[in-house]
Amino acid sequence: MIVVCPNCGAGFRVDPARLPPQGRRVRCSACGYRWILRLEAEAEARVGSVGSSPSPTSPAEPTPSGATPAVEPPPLATAPSMGSPSSGKPAAIAGWLVVLLLLLALAAAVVGRNEIVSAFPQTAALYERLGLPVTARLGLEFKNLTSKRIEEGGIEIYVVEGEIHNLSAFRRSVPSVRVALLDTERNELGAALSRPQHSELEPGGITRFEARLADPPPNAKTFRVSFAP
Repeated sequence: MIVVCPNCGAGFRVDPARLPPQGRRVRCSACGYRWILRLEAEAEARVGSVGSSPSPTSPAEPTPSGATPAVEPPPLATAPSMGSPSSGKPAAIAGWLVVLLLLLALAAAVVGRNEIVSAFPQTAALYERLGLPVTARLGLEFKNLTSKRIEEGGIEIYVVEGEIHNLSAFRRSVPSVRVALLDTERNELGAALSRPQHSELEPGGITRFEARLADPPPNAKTFRVSFAP
């Protein structure tokens, strides 16, 4: 018969034949607690805990006062630990969710760059460095940008040409284009404004612009285009 100490919950085996009808005073070898063990009380405790089992913390043997247990009981099975391999699953799932959110944010920054540049014009330069089409106003995009150096009347001129496409589904007004000359470290050396050929564009419409900068600095190596405020 398995008996559980009412004080510490340690479990141990007892031979019912050794218990007299009136019960016997026993001592828990795990915590030293003493109580009167009766078969009737033990049977009632078992009926009240049907379907459940004790959660022993260490094997123990009831010891009648002044007596030594005749048989050393085998250790009882211990309750499973609260930690398990599956406890790491929530952390792993959370890590993958963070990665997924970062990827979604990156995709949104690329696909929705028109809206981002419209709200934050200073980000146009970043998209240009990444090789993405430069957009400075919602629905309008620069394409096919070219530059060249020419000479007219003995004066060197830096010419920047390109197209403006209306990618939106609405008619858009087209502002002036600002062209800035940059050195190899992308420091601005000078700038000029250019009016596009058309001041408005229908959905899907295209217009051209040409900016001319006279006497460009010798260290001007590239350029940046944006819409003027």
